[in-house]
Amino acid sequence: MFNSLSAQPDMYRRKIYLRTLLTGLSIGSVILTSGLLLGAFFLFQKNNIEESLLDSNIAYARKLADTTDHYLTIAQRELAWSASQIVDLNDVGKLHRETTRLFQQSGFFNSVAVLDRHAVIASVSPESLSLVGVKVDTPETE
Repeated sequence: MFNSLSAQPDMYRRKIYLRTLLTGLSIGSVILTSGLLLGAFFLFQKNNIEESLLDSNIAYARKLADTTDHYLTIAQRELAWSASQIVDLNDVGKLHRETTRLFQQSGFFNSVAVLDRHAVIASVSPESLSLVGVKVDTPETE
């Protein structure tokens, strides 16, 4: 009689044992689970780091905005006080003293100039700019 198993190639005759199958499935599931857990962990860490960086950047931006606002408020107060001191533009000595004081006092300004009503510079500090008597021609002075 013809044996159907003996006519088949060797690779079909080989038996898969239950122990080998279960071991392979266990190892595969451990590797797959570990990979998924690592992927989820890295994704969570990435999102967590991004949120942390955004929060710290927002805090820094707010602090910088507050500092800049404070800086500009002080500079405006200094300009307002100086403007009240030089009401009379005819006293050149007083104009010069006030522009020098404002320039040297806080370091807020890299130069200070006082213009008369005709947009001509009446006093400037530092004097090395040599701008006294120069007419300023901008849309704001018209």
